[in-house]
This record gives sequence, structure tokens and C-alpha cells, in this order.
Amino acid sequence: MNENVIPPADVTTANFVFGLHIDAAAARDFCISLYSWSKNNPCKPLRINQHSTGGNIGDAELLYETYTHLRSLGHHLTIAIHGRATSCSSWVVQAADVRVMGAISEICIHEVSSKAEGALSIMMREIERVQHLQKKTFAITCSRTASTKTAKTPLTVEIIREKTAEGRDWWLTADEALNYGLIDAIEPVLPYREALPVTGQACVTAA
Repeated sequence: MNENVIPPADVTTANFVFGLHIDAAAARDFCISLYSWSKNNPCKPLRINQHSTGGNIGDAELLYETYTHLRSLGHHLTIAIHGRATSCSSWVVQAADVRVMGAISEICIHEVSSKAEGALSIMMREIERVQHLQKKTFAITCSRTASTKTAKTPLTVEIIREKTAEGRDWWLTADEALNYGLIDAIEPVLPYREALPVTGQACVTAA
């Protein structure tokens, strides 16, 4: 078996889907659902299929720290990028025990943005705040790349700064994410299977 392809999840693994823009309501409600499940399923493994265009950094931090807390409670956490992980949703994935990405999915990394306005002193304080957030989030993005066995070129903050300079969006395929150590494995697209006949006969793989 290809070591970069993750096997199917255990049947006992609970599956959740986060497919929203990351804002206060989405993050809060999802975390409440996870804690509710955790209370009734202590130490059980779970998997989160994530597709998100990003959103507010503070709300993304809530997701990130909730995920790490669930791991501290004994849950084994897999996060799978299915679709896109853009902006702050790209680094939330690093909170998982196992980071997975669909073969046709994408990651987008870019600089932190702000809508600062008003007096010069206010804007300068906001710039300092944004610089702090960017330093922190870039560090989280690279926090595990050096120790990831699949990484041929472990991602560094310097590489991110180069790729996102001048406000550029940096898009990565699953293969590129694996090479940089952002994920542990790629989930392949399964071969086409014929639909189950009405009679309920076994599914047959198309030739």
C-alpha cells in the first residue's frame, strides 16, 4: 500500500462535516456539537471533513483550540480537507492527529487582511495587530512540517512569505501540500462503481 494514501476510517469513527465560512456562529455551534458528542462518546475517534473559504481568525482559533482540547480528552482526531481549505481554514487543519486531503482538493494560503480606517494612530495599532496575527498563523501553518515524514521540502515561514508576497494567493494541490508537509496523506478518488441494481445484488466494479 502507498504509505501516502490513508486507509478507510474505522467503522467506529464518528464523522462530522464543517462546510461553512468561519464566523462566530459557525464556530460556536460546531464546537458545541463536538463537545456534546464527546460527552456521550468518551475517547472515541472522530473525523472532520472540512471545506471552508476561511473567515475570522479569532473564530478559527476557537476551532483550533477546541480540536486540540478534544485530543487532550482522549479523542483521536482526523481532519480531511474535502474541497478547499482557504485562508484561516488552511491552518486549522494542523490541530489534528492525522491531516488528510482529497486528491482533487486545494489549499490556499495568503497574508492576513484588515479593513483598518480612521486616525493614523488607530491604523498603526491595527497594522501592529495584523503583523502579530500573521506571524502567529504562519507559525501554526509550519508547526509540524519539519517532523512530517512525507515532507520532501518542509514548509517554512520564509517560503510562505515569498509565495504570498504582494498580496498573492498561494494555491496548493494535494501533492504539493504533501510535499511541503502540510498533510500526512492523500485520499485517492476511488474508481467508478456501477450503481447497485434494484434487486440488491452486490456492487460490481466497472472494467
